[in-house]
Amino acid sequence: MNVGGEAIWTTLETLTGTPRSQGTFLAAMFSGRHKLLWDSSGHVIVDRDAKPFKILLSFLRTGHVPSPRDM
Repeated sequence: MNVGGEAIWTTLETLTGTPRSQGTFLAAMFSGRHKLLWDSSGHVIVDRDAKPFKILLSFLRTGHVPSPRDM
């Protein structure tokens, strides 16, 4: 994914297939019902700041919000 110009790697399962991801914007975005934007490298573009997105992604992966010192 290209999030705010930064490459961030994850899985479709993390974005759509966990109980924490159900009903989220990301689950809807990657459901196949919406048109995705792609950059020239083939990454899906997410027009958000990368740092807060990483916190959200960490929560989806683990169920915990990391402390600022861990980021």
